[in-house]
Amino acid sequence: MNKMIKMKFLVIVFCAVTTLVNSQKVEGLCSSVDLLGIGVKNNEIKYVKYSPILKLQNKYRTFKEVKNSTVEELIISQMSVQDNDWLSFNFNKEMKWASQQFFRIKSQNTKTNYLELVRKATYTFDNENYAIVRVNVFDERREKPIVVSLKAKKEGNRWFLIRGKLKTPVEFLLTNLNLEYLDAVFEKKRTNNSTLNNIIASSWDKNNFNIASLYLKLGNLMLSDIEGLKEIFERNNSSSIEVGKQKFSLDLSLSKENIKANYLVPLNSQRFCYYFPNEISKYLEDELDLVLNYLKDKQTENVNIVPIHKFSYLRKGTNMIVFKYKVKTSKEEELKTEHYVKNNNSVIAFEGRSELDKDIYEIIRGLKSVAINEFSNGDNNPNYPEINKLKPFVKDANGVLNIEKLAKVLEENKTLLAKYLDN
Repeated sequence: MNKMIKMKFLVIVFCAVTTLVNSQKVEGLCSSVDLLGIGVKNNEIKYVKYSPILKLQNKYRTFKEVKNSTVEELIISQMSVQDNDWLSFNFNKEMKWASQQFFRIKSQNTKTNYLELVRKATYTFDNENYAIVRVNVFDERREKPIVVSLKAKKEGNRWFLIRGKLKTPVEFLLTNLNLEYLDAVFEKKRTNNSTLNNIIASSWDKNNFNIASLYLKLGNLMLSDIEGLKEIFERNNSSSIEVGKQKFSLDLSLSKENIKANYLVPLNSQRFCYYFPNEISKYLEDELDLVLNYLKDKQTENVNIVPIHKFSYLRKGTNMIVFKYKVKTSKEEELKTEHYVKNNNSVIAFEGRSELDKDIYEIIRGLKSVAINEFSNGDNNPNYPEINKLKPFVKDANGVLNIEKLAKVLEENKTLLAKYLDN
């Protein structure tokens, strides 16, 4: 098992949960690693070189000047920010900084504290426009500038900054690679490094770029101590070429041809929990309690509701929950799975599901908890040969399960996987 996948599965949280329905008590194992992802095919990525590198030293004097109609204007706005209202506008959500941070920005000498925009990648995913910019940050408190990537999203006619724990493959490449090698990766060019040349060649098929595969291979190289490979990640963070004057224009850069890329985008804020009985458990899990209270209010007879597993995720700004459980009465028991939308401190039934949401529902409904864990497991467990056989068809290079492929595999292999499925 490769090192990156090993690291993923160390991030597991153990929690005990007490349900509020008929004193049924359970404990849960919850994991926030990337379990399911959306497969993106032939997605166009535009790789942009700032030629010459764009040096940003002039700031906006007042908020009235701010439009953020381009990514470059957004970055200028952020380096000019003077209060929390302005900051919140740049992030399109409520943000709070201490007054000292705004004072430092306002009092900075822009001759020694400024930004250089070096490269940019833009793409559309789920009908939403994104941009990632590689930036050299010059700070008088540091001997050398640092390299960062800024990610932005467009809504209407305005761009805003976004942050997340998850770094996409494009962000990894723009932030970590030496500039010469970064250009070679996106422009399918040979370099003086034979190892990188082999990786680039294996990641391209005509104009199709398998970013996920390249990301995994470079990530493993980054963790290795092989001599001669460190130069790939030596981020050249100072300008040795001519730097252009700052412009406030829509046409700031020289763009290359569009690249068609295949990759998997993990669902946002995903979390998978599975439960088992424990009568001495006393710990409460808030999200599970919301679901159980909702179900309790719907019951017209005395029942026990036994949680089996729960998958939560964020989709287009909406928190979703798929919950599988067992309903026990004095006469019978029945397996059920429901799909909810979470709003603040309540849940409601989710209606009007997309095909993607239907696939997620069927995966969580159909598979037993142990099967979900084994499909996501980076190692092949010899006790689950049927699952091991199908793993290569449903996982990407990073170990994330492709939602569409997994749903199809489950539908087409019901006999083979019968002991891992719930009817």
